[in-house]
Amino acid sequence: MGVSSGVVSGRAWLLALLVAFSFWLGCFVASVAFGHWAANLTPFPKPAAEVTPFITGIYGWMRHPLYTAVGSAFLGWGLVRGSWAALFCTGFLLILLDRKGRREKLHLVSIFPGYQDYSSRVKRFIQWVY
Repeated sequence: MGVSSGVVSGRAWLLALLVAFSFWLGCFVASVAFGHWAANLTPFPKPAAEVTPFITGIYGWMRHPLYTAVGSAFLGWGLVRGSWAALFCTGFLLILLDRKGRREKLHLVSIFPGYQDYSSRVKRFIQWVY
């Protein structure tokens, strides 16, 4: 793979660039999304009743930017470490975040009338992909 103990060697500069991009993209997306939700964050899939969903800004590109950020940062870290175990855990984390996002959608559709339309226009994690 060209990555050994977190040190880039040989022609692995492209992988290093991808890793850095993945990690920093995750950090950037998290900081932007966190700014919107800071007071309303909850670890549970059911949002607080008084919360109004954001559908503009970064939320116009992805419905779950914080989940995207966490997944992206973990992927970058796993690649930097060159660890199959870390990449396996990242995959498991992404599955959990996807399931949590699906449960959140059920709650949000029942609470907010326009959420179904929004969710059909905007992908969960990466616009035009998923």
